[in-house]
Amino acid sequence: WSPTLAKVRRQRLTMAALGVLGLLVVSALFADCLASDLPILMRHQGELYVLPNVTRPGKLRRHDNHTLSAELKQHGGWAVYPLLPFGPNQTQPGGALDINARPGTGDHLLGTDDVGRDVAAQLVHGARVALLVGLVSVLLYMLLGVFLGVLAGYLRGPVDHFVNWAVAVMLTFPTFLLILVIQGLVSAQTLTGVMLVIGITGWAGVARLVRGEVLRVLAEPYVEEARGLGASHSRILLRHVLPNAMGPVVVAATFGMASAILIETGLSFLGFGPDAPSWGRILAIAQLNRHAWWLTVFPGAAIFVTVLSVNFLAEGLQDALDPRHTVRLPRSWIADPPSKS
Repeated sequence: WSPTLAKVRRQRLTMAALGVLGLLVVSALFADCLASDLPILMRHQGELYVLPNVTRPGKLRRHDNHTLSAELKQHGGWAVYPLLPFGPNQTQPGGALDINARPGTGDHLLGTDDVGRDVAAQLVHGARVALLVGLVSVLLYMLLGVFLGVLAGYLRGPVDHFVNWAVAVMLTFPTFLLILVIQGLVSAQTLTGVMLVIGITGWAGVARLVRGEVLRVLAEPYVEEARGLGASHSRILLRHVLPNAMGPVVVAATFGMASAILIETGLSFLGFGPDAPSWGRILAIAQLNRHAWWLTVFPGAAIFVTVLSVNFLAEGLQDALDPRHTVRLPRSWIADPPSKS
C-alpha cells in the first residue's frame, strides 16, 4: 500500500477531494457541536452542564439557546454556544417563527424552510446522515459480496453455480426500484433500516467482481507454487488471494459510496428516507416552495460536491492501484542513472 499512497499523494485532484471529504467527516462527527439548540458547555443556576446538546438533560428540555441566553444575562452564568445556535428540527427559536426566511435574515445564515427550520443546521446534520448511510451500507454489501465472491471463485462447482444464479436474479431487478419496494413494505423508516436495505441489495455486482478477481489470482504461478509447497486453503486465501484481489474491490467500494449517498437522497426526496435531517428532505420541501431558491441551491450544491469528491477519490485510487500506471523515477536517477552493478 505504500507505493499506492505515494501515487495518490501526487494527484492534486484526488488530494483536493480528500480535503473536501475530510471537512464533511469533521462536520458529521461534530454536528452537535456545530449546530444545536443547546450550548456545548454552560453553568446555569449554579450547576455545570457538559455537552447538554448531546445528553439532553431534563432540566433544559424546555429551553433553547435564545431563552438560556436571556436567563443567563438576568440571573448570571455563562455558556459556550455552537457555531450555529439552531437545531436541525427546531422550528421556533426563542418562540419566534421564521418561515421561508431568506439567507442572511437574522441569525439564519442560509435561511429557513417552510416550517422555520434553519437550513444551515439541516445541512450540517444531513452530512452525518449521508456519510453514515454511504459508509455503513457499502460496508455491509461489501462484506456480503466479498464473502460470496470468494466462495464462488475458490470452491467453484455447485457453490459457484448457486452464487452466479443469485447474482443474475439480483441484477434482474433495478436496484432503486427494489429498494423502493422493500422500503414500502417496512413500516418504520429509520436510518438503520435505510442502511440495511441498501446493504442487502447492492452485493451482486461486488460478488461478481470478486469472483472474477479470485479466478484471476488463482491462475497466477505463485498460487500454484504455494499449493505445491503444501499451503493450507486458509493460508492461500488470506495470504495470496485476498490481498491481490482487493484492489478493484476498494475502487468499487468508493464508487458505491457515492451511489449510496444518491440513493439515500432519492429516498428522502420521495418520502421513503429516514426520519432524520437529510439533504433529500430539504429538496422535497423545495419542490413545494419553488420561490425559496435557497432550499434548492444549498442542498443541491452539497450533494454535487460530495458525490463529485467521492468519484474523484475513486478515480484516483483506480489509477494508483493500476499496475500499468507509470512509476516516476527519482530525478537523481534521470540526471545520473544508477550503474548496472
